[in-house]
Amino acid sequence: MAMDIKTALQDVQQFKGGVIDTSTLIYLERLGLLNRIATFYRLLVVPQVLQEFDRPLPAQVICVEAPSGVADQVLCPVAADHRLAVLSDDKHVLTSARAAGLVYLNTLMLLLVMLYHEQLSVLQCRRLLLKLFTFARYGAAVLHFGEQLFEHILSGRRCLEGKEASLLQDESGQRYVSRQREGRAG
Repeated sequence: MAMDIKTALQDVQQFKGGVIDTSTLIYLERLGLLNRIATFYRLLVVPQVLQEFDRPLPAQVICVEAPSGVADQVLCPVAADHRLAVLSDDKHVLTSARAAGLVYLNTLMLLLVMLYHEQLSVLQCRRLLLKLFTFARYGAAVLHFGEQLFEHILSGRRCLEGKEASLLQDESGQRYVSRQREGRAG
């Protein structure tokens, strides 16, 4: 699922909300960000996802009508109808969104959206990303792309204290990818 940095930055800059999948709801809930992100962005959910999630959602999350079918199959048409992004951590859903020409973001990208719009500090974003990496199963290409986008966002802000930062390193400077290969990270 190749995406270029220029397009991703544009998607981050213009992000207003999306139709959210169960996987992303679960990830945001585990990160303690579901309520917070729902206050900043328009989040729509289809009845199929509401049934799968089976927990109360923030009042700001709006349930909208959807065609019959499984959640994975109705997210893209609903997102297209509402002119919103598809928010999912399911590779098949994201592939469908891309094929349909829709904007799509996973939880990693949503954290970078919040960083870009200064709804998270750099330190908060890095801590949340490292926590996300303990349970999300992103491949090396997704992690690498996320790191490139993180670096582009930071270079655009020019707000670091004169030191390089990496999306994939913790506060001690140890890189997440190295720990993952050693089997110490999820």
